Amino acid sequence: LSFNASFRITERQPELWNPQDASIRILPEYIEDGEMTRLPIQLEPYESAFIVFRHAVAQKYTAVNYPKRQLLTTLKTPWQVDFQQERGGPQETISFDSLTDWTHHTNPAIKYFSGSAIYRNTFKIGKLPNTPVFIDLNKVMVMAKVKINGKEAGGVWTPPYRLDITSCLHKGTNTVEIEVVNCWRNRIIGDLQLPENQRITHQSVTYLKADSELQSSGLIGPVEIVTYPFLKENK
Repeated sequence: LSFNASFRITERQPELWNPQDASIRILPEYIEDGEMTRLPIQLEPYESAFIVFRHAVAQKYTAVNYPKRQLLTTLKTPWQVDFQQERGGPQETISFDSLTDWTHHTNPAIKYFSGSAIYRNTFKIGKLPNTPVFIDLNKVMVMAKVKINGKEAGGVWTPPYRLDITSCLHKGTNTVEIEVVNCWRNRIIGDLQLPENQRITHQSVTYLKADSELQSSGLIGPVEIVTYPFLKENK
């Protein structure tokens, strides 16, 4: 959604505070109209943000509020995935040649899996850009935590499924580890198709049935490494 927002304040620098990762960046594109400050804002589906005016205007910028992203690389090599075995997942590491919804998998241990699964892969960066670098998961169900080169980059639970990984990167080959967690729905549905002594979950009452619709799960992607020329806050 793109729209122009008006705020009853002037002579202050607009900033965007991201509630998902606590980052702060300057919004350089705005005009002052009488007692109002007007600026363009873009929100992705289900996204929200705080617009804050805390500092007097120190300088004027010529940049835009939402610069176009630049794609550095897309992770297309096979992913190695480990599922929680005690939650009914496969006993061995599974290789995903391409990212896919767990519910589309032919293996029942993946199709009906509920719990945590860890995806591992690598990607190369020839030259580190001088702008912030992000990992964009595009679509993941339901939540995920990301590590780059063993360093915690943060977690995502709502669109946009994107994290700043600038401080975690180095030139050359980088490792990525994405832990994905889904809900119990699929496990319950799968268990209802099994004899009681083979079930992992047990409920006294449930509205779900053996043929209920499954919930989309897993890292669906595509996973991309991108950069945005954002203006960071003045420290």
